[in-house]
Amino acid sequence: MPSTVHPVAVAEQVALLDQLSGGRFQLGVGRSGPWVDLEVFGTGLDRCEQGFAESLDLLLTALSTGRVRAGGERFAFREVPIVPTLRRASPPVVVACTSPGTVETAAARGLPMLLGCTSATRRKPR
Repeated sequence: MPSTVHPVAVAEQVALLDQLSGGRFQLGVGRSGPWVDLEVFGTGLDRCEQGFAESLDLLLTALSTGRVRAGGERFAFREVPIVPTLRRASPPVVVACTSPGTVETAAARGLPMLLGCTSATRRKPR
């Protein structure tokens, strides 16, 4: 779930997909998207790095209850319903993880992870 997208908008898009697909999908989320998006949409690196957990929590609440409100550091709004309604509560959510921080965020919420491994070491030439 890129920092350029509001978690309520994501929840409503998920609800629409849930209705159209008859609930036959899994939602994959991640902490960021293309870096240029942070500049173009004006959300910045801080929201990308620090705001993912708050966005994810709002999304999970919206998907599990059909309603959500926020009083956090980055989001503050009254309780709103998710429209359309979900066919089923809480579609499966998988978190794409390529950093220790994102792994910790997913693990703390008991969410399955799609791990991407990178290495800072150089490969020795043969």
